[in-house]
Amino acid sequence: NPRAEAAPSRADEDMPALGADRPYRALESMRPRAWTPELFFDRGLSAYGASFEGADALGWHRYALTMQWETSQREPIGSFEYVWRDRHQWALQRSVNATAWRALGKGDYDTLAYERRTQAQWVSLLPLQVRLSSRVSAGLGAALDRTERIATSPVSRQTPLDDRLAAVLLDYDTREGNWWSEGPNRGLRITLLHESHRPFKRASHGSAGPSRDGHVTRFDLSSLVPIGRSVLALRHTEARASGLTRPFQLGGAGSQAPQVCYSLNEREVSLRGYRGTETALRGQNMRVSSIEWRTPIADVDWHGMAPPIGLNRLSGTAFVDAGGA
Repeated sequence: NPRAEAAPSRADEDMPALGADRPYRALESMRPRAWTPELFFDRGLSAYGASFEGADALGWHRYALTMQWETSQREPIGSFEYVWRDRHQWALQRSVNATAWRALGKGDYDTLAYERRTQAQWVSLLPLQVRLSSRVSAGLGAALDRTERIATSPVSRQTPLDDRLAAVLLDYDTREGNWWSEGPNRGLRITLLHESHRPFKRASHGSAGPSRDGHVTRFDLSSLVPIGRSVLALRHTEARASGLTRPFQLGGAGSQAPQVCYSLNEREVSLRGYRGTETALRGQNMRVSSIEWRTPIADVDWHGMAPPIGLNRLSGTAFVDAGGA
């Protein structure tokens, strides 16, 4: 007797039919879903724009993009960061800041000179150990940092800074990001970074001085300890330099370093409570520590479609910073 075919079950009848296979197209899911306005004012300079970020459905591609237009000097500024499969990272940043100005009254200024800064970097990572709650990686990268000083009347241009360096790093990360919160809320991260101007000694020159040929070794430690609905964040950064290198400058409330990628050649380090121009906080070696208590105050969760604006959560932070150079 021929073998009788099994009758389809009720569950099989209710299951929707799958479509035909087709190639995965990451670009279809990478367009930004939200934007944030970006404004910049600095003694005669003013820029307007927006920032975006996104990723594809599988998480192979991640990016962060900020685009602004400076109106008085007609300078495009902003940043672009791209990460492929958490292994290869590229970052490009362009910024301006006023260095000389004339007051016109009522808070208006005429910019007489400004600095235009271009930063680019690449980092490739080799995962040494990957687990569900921890990761150990080694990396290799390079960075470019160029500053141009531009006078507006009469027009002139100088390039006092043209830094290029190579870097190696070792990173250990146990932060459990995006499990039960909108970002990392527990765990430990340790990064050991060594940067050297030596491979690009002939290219690392500028009109302000001789070619840099020194080395910088930097140690970063951050720890997140959950306390109920709040988080205690601890951070310590220490760097030691040898040879001719660009000095560190401490100060400011935030960092201009890349937000998605690793940060190479970072010489402006946040130390809240100071302007970032104090000579006593500038040196070849530096150390910064901070303790933060971060807590949510209210979940507002209000969003509108027209105009596209919303308020998700109101949070607060109490902190203590200490550092020296």
